Amino acid sequence: MNKVSIFFGHVAGNVGDIAINEGEHRLLRAAFPDAHLQFVTLRAAKSQFIDFAMPSMQLDDNTSVVHFMPQSINATGYVAAPETFLEACTASDADLIVLAAGEHVFSYANNTNTFNLFWRTLPLYVAKRLGIAVISMPATYGPFETSPGAELARLVAKMADDFSVRDVASSTEIADLVAEPVLVRPDPAFWLTSVRAKRQSGLYVFAMRSEGWGIRLNKALRDESTEQFSQDNYRDSLAFQYNLAVAKEILATSGSRITFAIQTLADEELSASVVKALADDYPGRVSLYRPTSIADYLLLLGSAQCVITSRFHAVIMAIVSGTPAIASYFPVHGHKMPGLLALLDSKKHCVEITPDNLQQAVLQSVEVLAATCNMLPVANAKLQQLRTEYIANLSHVVITSADSADVLKMSDILVRLAAELMLEGIQASQNKVSRQHASRLKVVQADTKNLQKRLDASVEDLNVYKNKSTQTVQQLQKEQSVLEQKLKDSLQQLELLTRREVSMKEQNAFFQELYEDAKAESQRLKRMLGIPI
Repeated sequence: MNKVSIFFGHVAGNVGDIAINEGEHRLLRAAFPDAHLQFVTLRAAKSQFIDFAMPSMQLDDNTSVVHFMPQSINATGYVAAPETFLEACTASDADLIVLAAGEHVFSYANNTNTFNLFWRTLPLYVAKRLGIAVISMPATYGPFETSPGAELARLVAKMADDFSVRDVASSTEIADLVAEPVLVRPDPAFWLTSVRAKRQSGLYVFAMRSEGWGIRLNKALRDESTEQFSQDNYRDSLAFQYNLAVAKEILATSGSRITFAIQTLADEELSASVVKALADDYPGRVSLYRPTSIADYLLLLGSAQCVITSRFHAVIMAIVSGTPAIASYFPVHGHKMPGLLALLDSKKHCVEITPDNLQQAVLQSVEVLAATCNMLPVANAKLQQLRTEYIANLSHVVITSADSADVLKMSDILVRLAAELMLEGIQASQNKVSRQHASRLKVVQADTKNLQKRLDASVEDLNVYKNKSTQTVQQLQKEQSVLEQKLKDSLQQLELLTRREVSMKEQNAFFQELYEDAKAESQRLKRMLGIPI
């Protein structure tokens, strides 16, 4: 075996997802020590998590990573000419095609999952058309509420040269489709290398998830649930109520502590809300922690006395770390969690949470908590056997010829899905344009509204100015009238005074004339009387 191409490497902020990458690398390397391992990613080159995910795929120098960008316009071409798909992925020289583990093959009435059904089963179709061996890693399948999803799953199970599932419930789903037993094998993350950690007495690790988040919910439902729960910091969610109640039971024991692990960013707000609700009553005994890598997460889980989680890979990584776990799940997240615990012969360690059984779920978890030490011996014994058998089977995989009728059926389904992808792409483009137009319209409306406000303010300022101007003019006119009246009165007074002044001058002249006459008469009389003058 010279080259093994894995479709598709996980690129995400969830530590559990990238744990699949590392587990697959270690599993395939054990089966094919000298082969070049090529991970192909799906529309992930520009992902914000690409740097976080890359180390999980590149564990040695004989490994490469290729980023494939799917385009719906090329989908039918890949079905018609399968070699062009491998060329686009630089995998034309692959000796073995591997379908990666995960939970991408399902369909619901309100989530047909067209994108994943097409792109994640296409590599198998291409390989069988070109005569290349195909291994389908243990994955979760179903449920199937649409016929294309169910038929594709049946064809994958039938056409793969090695096919298995990773949980008992998926085995039942596929067995009903193919009418024969289906192998159940461990998830690749069970091939992670444990990290030596010092066990801390009294430490419990919680890894929560909201019932309103997950790949199985369509985007509209996820957005609606997130918005609804965010309004009250998730306090109305079942996840908050369950984890808070179980945490209080644990913290009631003296010396116990809880670290709430944020396995993915989607869990951060929920985890922080539970920590905040506990912090006042249990100061210094609860904390938040965001693992920075797979090894870092394993170290945390390995230091705990027990892990309480709704995260599938937190259960797996806890067991790898030698720590027992209590698993809980919401029906909306499918059957992988109860199927995993059934595989490990540990059904009692799995608790279903619904609105009707919340209190019962809390009580069951507390009861199981006292017996978690019994889990690991049973689970590890089962895992050891399954791991050994799987590596041996992979090493001797044999190419089988696919039934031509099955290839034709798969081709027909993929072409129909490709057409749906094209329509979805067109609709997405139309929606994008509509959103852009709506966004632009909002901007224009906002600008118009602002301009109207400014115009109204300017008119109001003008009216105020006009009112003030009118008042000023009226005041000036009033003052002018007063001044004019004052001037008129002053002129009248001046005229009167002038008249008085003329009269007084005339009187003075008259009296002066009388005085002069009297004086002359007096002198005349004195002369007549001989009186000296």
